[in-house]
Amino acid sequence: MNKRYKKQRKSLLIFFLIIPLIASWATSKYMFNKISNRKTIKAVKIDLKDETKKQIDGFEIYSIQVGSVNDHKEVENIVNNLQSSSIPSYVHKKEGAYKVYTYVSLEESNVRKYLENIRSSYSDAFISKVEVGSIDLEYTKKYEYMNVVCKNLNLMIENMKQESKFWNEYKSGISNYNDYIEIINNKSKIVDSLTNNSKKIKGKDAEHFEKKLSEFCEWYKVNIESVNENLGNGNLKSCEKLFLSSLFKYNEFINKI
Repeated sequence: MNKRYKKQRKSLLIFFLIIPLIASWATSKYMFNKISNRKTIKAVKIDLKDETKKQIDGFEIYSIQVGSVNDHKEVENIVNNLQSSSIPSYVHKKEGAYKVYTYVSLEESNVRKYLENIRSSYSDAFISKVEVGSIDLEYTKKYEYMNVVCKNLNLMIENMKQESKFWNEYKSGISNYNDYIEIINNKSKIVDSLTNNSKKIKGKDAEHFEKKLSEFCEWYKVNIESVNENLGNGNLKSCEKLFLSSLFKYNEFINKI
């Protein structure tokens, strides 16, 4: 009986020592993944002997959140009030609430200078920071066209940075109309290239990635068409609102793939 008792005590001791260690390891691994805000996307089935991995950069989106409401009618009132003051806006529905954003930049300082003025009408307004995670896109040499997809996604990020810079400089009288035209033309070329290469993606393993990339490209084409329509009407101010929505749409795309 004593030997059996000792064995039971030993087993229980080992159990209570090991479980906390496993829990600690699991927690630390989870926290690392959460903090790093980076994930690996296997765009196609991977053969480890023939693996290619490309990084798509991450960045931060800064915007002013003016409200978070449940009533759609109230959202419309906020958007209309902002529009009447020529202030861009974007509505994002999350967890049953409508979050209304205005002004956007990839640099916090460029948004912060509008905060005091916004708070004169919306006292609870604050700077919202959205972290767009970087991703590692994995594929094999068989899918060489994925090199172009990765390159274009990074070019898209660079283009968004240029447009973010443009809106800040334009309001300061530094950039001009032609600078914006060039940014939009380059964006259109990037989307066209992404669209063409997304059509080359075949195979069951790549279905999800191809679908989300195609949906993103289709949305962006419509966005660019709206920009060009506004430019044709000499309405550059409305284009800032389209830029705001495009940043949030890109983040949504990254989170879905």
